[in-house]
Amino acid sequence: MGKVHRYATMRKYLVLLCLLIFCNTESDSSSIVEVQLEDENFSPATTIQRYELFRKSGLALVEDKKNGSHPYCVFYNSFGDRQYPDFRAVECHSSIADGLNAVKFFEYLDKKFLEKLNSTKPIEYEQQLKRSDGKFCIFFKGQRKTCYENMDDAEESIDFIHEVERYSQGWENKLITFPELTEEEFIKSKNFQHEFYFEDLKVNVRNETHDCIRKTTGTVIAAYSNELHPLGVYVDKLDEEIEVRGFTNRFGSNKHYLLSVDYNCWIEDTGGGFMLFGPVFYQNNQWWGFEYYNDDYYDKSEKQHYFAFMTYFVKRVSLGEDILKYLK
Repeated sequence: MGKVHRYATMRKYLVLLCLLIFCNTESDSSSIVEVQLEDENFSPATTIQRYELFRKSGLALVEDKKNGSHPYCVFYNSFGDRQYPDFRAVECHSSIADGLNAVKFFEYLDKKFLEKLNSTKPIEYEQQLKRSDGKFCIFFKGQRKTCYENMDDAEESIDFIHEVERYSQGWENKLITFPELTEEEFIKSKNFQHEFYFEDLKVNVRNETHDCIRKTTGTVIAAYSNELHPLGVYVDKLDEEIEVRGFTNRFGSNKHYLLSVDYNCWIEDTGGGFMLFGPVFYQNNQWWGFEYYNDDYYDKSEKQHYFAFMTYFVKRVSLGEDILKYLK
């Protein structure tokens, strides 16, 4: 009972807290107004075509005719069994459409608040939906990315983004950890990328020689690696920014497990081959890249309509001790 009461209490004040803490946005709202139920200028929004009074969150759009050019007010009903709200208006709008969008936005905040409250391991989403300049905008690291006039469109977009983030964070939780590169290994790997970036390779994989052609055109083919790329791990620990050709800002992402195909490899005079994901790096006296493998992570997930590359997985594969001898 204590937990239920706590949930109810927190829901009761959520909208007001949003105004003070989360929202901090501009809107076409006017000053807060007091409404008396017996006032003839007051009517519930159910008298306005297509609008609902008291949805699950306890929010309502109410028309207050005496409130001038902003008669459509969003109310928060703290007592769900009451017919009309006896609370102060949260904000008022000039049109029904704007008022309903505001109601839906507060409902969205209520939904995300309860999602976090009920989760044993709350997710801190990188992208957030906020109001800005009268629109509903998606922010990433404090920067506004995309804005929508309609809350339904904004919520559909951010829900998909958050599904992707949950999927990615679940993958991050199961990544394998390998020893970091030594300074010598990092320098050798970095120099290889700068000197031989556009060169084709000859590698030895599972005792078979493969010719690998550098992929420089066509569609980017990406996949999730089961480890953070060693070059990314090494660069992240440095105080200075070091550029590694073909790796730095790959996809504009700091997710070092998101890799793409660098080479198409095949065995000479046969139809066998594979796609080699990179960048290639040097560790433990041999060269490494990444190849496809089967993983059941997607099959065990929510199976939403994720991006295709999120359903493919790669792991490190040895390319032999000396691939440079074919390049000199």
